[in-house]
Amino acid sequence: MLREKKWAKLTLLLVGLLLLGVGISHAEQGHSKDFRKNGENAILAGGGIGEDDVEIFTEIAERAGGMDGNICIVVASSYPWTWDYEVCLDQGHTGQAAIDCADDYGWQYGNSKINIEYYGQILLDTGMIDQYTGIYVDPTIREENSNPLLVEAANSCTGFFFTGGDQSRGIYALRDDRGKASPVLKAIQRKIKKGALMAGTSAGTAIQTKKYVMANGFNPVALTNGAAPAVWDIDESELVFEGGVCDGCDELLYNRFKGVGNFKYGITDTHFSDRERALRLLRLLADTRRSFGFGIDTATSLNVENGIMTVMGLDGVTILDLRRARVDRNSDSFNIENVRISYIREGDTYNGRRKYFSLGGDPIVESETEALVNDDIMDEGDSGGFQMVSLLAELAQSTQEIATGYSLSTDPGYKVTLQKDRRTRAAMNNGNVSIVNVKMAVETLE
Repeated sequence: MLREKKWAKLTLLLVGLLLLGVGISHAEQGHSKDFRKNGENAILAGGGIGEDDVEIFTEIAERAGGMDGNICIVVASSYPWTWDYEVCLDQGHTGQAAIDCADDYGWQYGNSKINIEYYGQILLDTGMIDQYTGIYVDPTIREENSNPLLVEAANSCTGFFFTGGDQSRGIYALRDDRGKASPVLKAIQRKIKKGALMAGTSAGTAIQTKKYVMANGFNPVALTNGAAPAVWDIDESELVFEGGVCDGCDELLYNRFKGVGNFKYGITDTHFSDRERALRLLRLLADTRRSFGFGIDTATSLNVENGIMTVMGLDGVTILDLRRARVDRNSDSFNIENVRISYIREGDTYNGRRKYFSLGGDPIVESETEALVNDDIMDEGDSGGFQMVSLLAELAQSTQEIATGYSLSTDPGYKVTLQKDRRTRAAMNNGNVSIVNVKMAVETLE
């Protein structure tokens, strides 16, 4: 494992590479003249965004100040460049050859340093900015989150884009061993509070939750065993919780430290519908007694401005509302009812302050169908996800009032009931279905 003293000289090298070699300044660093207030300027992507997602990156560039701004690409969650550098040293490379070797690994596996260059180039290609700055907080070098050069860089930013990776590793990098915000994180938080753009993808979105950051979890284990706190461990390079080291485990875990804390509306989760994560998010919300969860699909973003949330991109955003949910806490089984589940797409909006949806598109004309049943609601058969979304869409287009989903697992099994009522509304936009305020219940079948 890396030792801090061993990397002292390397730290200075990396700072030089990231702040001078990667940071690009074709214009004077400035500040956006259109700052939003109270941290309400956000673009949260569900992951998997790249050079094809021009619309999302153009929005990021514009809302970070455009040509007058300086967007900072924050890399804390990604695979550390120093791990690849260590491998190259072990292979006998030295000096510049070792750096070039680590960079080569980076382009293959997307390490931290390479992520800055990758996303920076995509942002430049939008034509909306002509500079960016890399802020690489290496979790293997503990004092990096106090580096005055990185603090200075953060203070120059009009927008922040957090890259993906492992969100718990990102929290470890940005907070100290007691969970307190580092000087770098404090500088970022101050700028965002004043209106600088908060953007992220995948882990960079999950980390924005104020408390109870989703860390891990796969159904049906996550739904059955419930949520437990965990923390990323530098020695194990994995999550550690009461049950041990989570090396490829399926347990539902949340980080015991706070996240970056810039999204105040609920818990965020990513790569959502394609990895069928609605029920794991539901269990985390129920166990931590949180009211709202926002599940953002791959290649999709949830854009927030002064409390108004809009969807951009390929698919949609699932919103879980547990304000009136009833959980059976007198049983070891998981049973919950009176949850509200909504799925919105591009053209729809959600008012996070007033808790109100506005749907684009046209009203749906319902047609008569047979009973609506999905026998693999958790996608345990690995069919590519979207089982919950598909069942919701079928319900929206049917005269049936109820749709039912079952787990493939039977030890225990689960039944999910979706029900329309007077609050439910649906719309069709370019062949895509949006539906909001569907009642949902989950019952354990012993």
